[in-house]
Amino acid sequence: MMRIGAESWSLFSALSGAGGASNFGVRLIQPGALAGGGLLTFSRAQAGGARSTALGADGTTWVEFDADQPRFRGAARRLLLEGQRTNLWTNPRMEPVSGAGLPTNYATAGTDPAITTYLAQETRDGTQGRRVQVVGTAGSNISRFLGTVALAVAAGNYTFSRFFSALGGWGSTPNVAPRLQTFSVSVTGANITPISTLARYALGLTVPGGGGSPALALAPNPVITSGTAVNLDSYFGWDMLELGAFASTPILPPVGTPGPSTRGQDNLTAAYAALFPNGVGTVLFSCMIPQSALSAPGQTVLDINDGTNGNRITYRNNIADAIVAGVIIGGTQTLMPTLGNMTPGTLFRGGITWDGSTLVANLDGGTNQSLTTGTPPGLTTLRVGNNAAGTAPMFGEFAYLDALPFVIPAANLPAAVAAVPG
Repeated sequence: MMRIGAESWSLFSALSGAGGASNFGVRLIQPGALAGGGLLTFSRAQAGGARSTALGADGTTWVEFDADQPRFRGAARRLLLEGQRTNLWTNPRMEPVSGAGLPTNYATAGTDPAITTYLAQETRDGTQGRRVQVVGTAGSNISRFLGTVALAVAAGNYTFSRFFSALGGWGSTPNVAPRLQTFSVSVTGANITPISTLARYALGLTVPGGGGSPALALAPNPVITSGTAVNLDSYFGWDMLELGAFASTPILPPVGTPGPSTRGQDNLTAAYAALFPNGVGTVLFSCMIPQSALSAPGQTVLDINDGTNGNRITYRNNIADAIVAGVIIGGTQTLMPTLGNMTPGTLFRGGITWDGSTLVANLDGGTNQSLTTGTPPGLTTLRVGNNAAGTAPMFGEFAYLDALPFVIPAANLPAAVAAVPG
């Protein structure tokens, strides 16, 4: 068994900064790059030319990605790892792009005859959508504008999301506030404070079973009361309806080809033998998960497995945002006591170190937890951001990930974790 002290850890940090392999280990992920000298394998399917997206390096403009392209999100340039989702809405780009009429599969039903609506295709901060101007004095309460036509969906928990920018008139008009709303299965979100900066808003809804396929219509509800004079100038774009309890990044069909679009899961793996040739090792990392884990089996941060879920080392976020680590041996799971809790949207640091008999884990340099159940047999793969079966995706971002082919003594692990860059 090879162990390393604090002095050698400092040397490893200096040697691995460029991302190349060394006798002290290898940096696999760093901002803006998959490092590790080709030790990592990345893939993501996108059937039919579907497009994945992520916020660009300027922190403002959204960028589209082809299949198998890693996505480094925002100014922090963290690696984005998500599970599979489908955008069920068929026309998120609000095409056709020519003319000032309604996009395909959209409607302005529910607006007041005394209100005139003007539409124009626009691109803002990398998104495509429609600029909508609503002018007049309402003769009755307006329920919605630029809504979708009805879309039949099966029972389940869904999230509707839309980009919105208040370009003019919202702040100066009394009794007017935008909010997301669904119809048929009625859910109304909280009022949105109108801002000129483009922002994405989401609304969750549950479609009950037993009633066939309910039709959903999705719209911003401007809450314009009767007698209110308005001149509202707005932008809407990149609508998305997905089966899931939270919004993932937008998924788009190819330009000019409206239809449902699927982004496959992000797959990031490395061979266990290449990283840990002696069968012992340490993994240190910093990452961020923007949403809570709402159901089992939680959100996987790291999974070291034999190609199945039956034998593996796991480090994950469980329900109630409890960070846990443990082993599954022959299908039987043994978890350590909770390492602590993560806060959605806040970067955290973690580490796990193991030999043939003992597994020690840490969160944010706090108190270690450990197991003495032994290492699962036949380990072949380090998988990042999901388990072997692909059933517990992280839907989060990695800043740094280091793999070391030795054990860090338990007494040194908290300091090593605390030293991982953010």
